Amino acid sequence: MSLLPWKRRDLQQQLSAYLDGELDPQKVPGMGEDLVFDRDLRDTLADYAHADALVSEALAPETLPDARAFADALVETLPIAQKKPVHSRRIKPAVWASVGILVTAGITIAGLKRRGLV
Repeated sequence: MSLLPWKRRDLQQQLSAYLDGELDPQKVPGMGEDLVFDRDLRDTLADYAHADALVSEALAPETLPDARAFADALVETLPIAQKKPVHSRRIKPAVWASVGILVTAGITIAGLKRRGLV
């Protein structure tokens, strides 16, 4: 059945309202009857429902895993020998990098003070 463009638009709006539960209660039985007898209308409703599900999924907030449970599970997967912390007397590269940054910042601030910029 070929509908005129404005009638098709009205039907699509009614179908969208039907899917969202916003259709006038008096029109719901008529829409249900149309859906029973019109396969194209059912397919359109299925397309709308699929699009609605995609949008709902995209807008849903992300769920973050529980950090403590994740850490506990991660520790459980480690071999027993690695569960004990290893103490090393070596200075770690991150410490050296931090010291270097602090020294560089100090020299920069001293140079700016000497020039009267700070």
